[in-house]
Amino acid sequence: MVGWTSVVLMSILIKVTIIMSVTNPQPLLSLARLACNAGGQADRKALADSLTDWPALLRQAEAEGMDGVLLDWLRREGLMAAIQTDLRRILKKRHTHRLLDDQIKRQALEELLQSAEQAGIRLMVLQGMAIDEELYPAGIRPLSDIDLLIRENQLEAMHTLLSRLGYTPVSRYPPVYARDGVCIDLHQQLAYLSRSEPAVNPLRIEEDTLWASAVRRPFGARQTWTLSPIDQIIILSAHLQKHSFGRLIWFVDIGRLLGRLDARTRLDDVRRRAQELSLEQPLYFVCAYLHCVIKLPRLQSDPLPAPSMHWAARRLEKWLTAGHRIDGMGDLLYLLAIPHLPARWRFLRHTLAPKPEMMRDQVRSSSAIDLTWGYLNRVARLSWQAVRLATRLLRRRGWETSR
Repeated sequence: MVGWTSVVLMSILIKVTIIMSVTNPQPLLSLARLACNAGGQADRKALADSLTDWPALLRQAEAEGMDGVLLDWLRREGLMAAIQTDLRRILKKRHTHRLLDDQIKRQALEELLQSAEQAGIRLMVLQGMAIDEELYPAGIRPLSDIDLLIRENQLEAMHTLLSRLGYTPVSRYPPVYARDGVCIDLHQQLAYLSRSEPAVNPLRIEEDTLWASAVRRPFGARQTWTLSPIDQIIILSAHLQKHSFGRLIWFVDIGRLLGRLDARTRLDDVRRRAQELSLEQPLYFVCAYLHCVIKLPRLQSDPLPAPSMHWAARRLEKWLTAGHRIDGMGDLLYLLAIPHLPARWRFLRHTLAPKPEMMRDQVRSSSAIDLTWGYLNRVARLSWQAVRLATRLLRRRGWETSR
């Protein structure tokens, strides 16, 4: 019975994901190419011409996390005066809010890094906080949580430290702490960055391999560990697949990182490293999009060979290289990457109905009523996520039709 239920649910998820495919509006692709230093005069003209429909462009850029990049381009090109006064005010106001948000998050992270160093806790900064300062001017790229990788044997010490600094736990699996609007998301294991229980994650990344190649770099007045440049590209590609290739800014992040690689580093070196981490497929998907749609020069001259893929992955590759992206279920893409069918069904069952011990950890109770309420809340969250994704899709399609 469970097997047939899984088959039916997987079929529904595949149909929903294919239906929810989206295409980037052309002006934003021009902006992405320019942001990756791959654009030319034709892209500048296409973007400048789109200013005649500025409200639509601003909405599209905001949905893709690109409104800060758009503001930066307008300032450098001297085109701010071409925008309506009220909309120009909105864009500057958002930039001011991002600057303030960046400052708050950076101060919180510096404080945490200092306290962790004094307590002998080794942290690695992941995701946006690890690359924002390196790739963009202040206040350009949107930031969300502060993602940190920590060794499993130091997790309890980290819990104690965060409590002492005034952070309150808002989730135990995965561990997330919040204080004054700043969220700390702790990772002690990475399995394509999926949030499922480690025991059912067949695509777990060996964290010791990441720590062995980690680099130390300044962060404000402190020092912190981050992924090596090659690992940064690979892990961000996995993160982008986990989030269903949902935002153009994440492709721009990886395009910029590829452009900053040492000239002696071949893309084949990046591919071999992805093979070691079992992340060749998400890296290939992202690079295929950057090659065929963004037309990144480095990938044009040295494209990555395609890995071995099943039919669903090949279908996804065709959508991406045609300029479409999937704005749907990230867990489905993770599911399709699992090579063995039994492990795939196990992951699907666990996603839909986690084990009781995991639910007990999440609701922090063993009461049957609390556990039932926890399962209902999980179904409600997944349903609400689907509604939000569908609404987002309809808005984007409306923008594209209006053009």
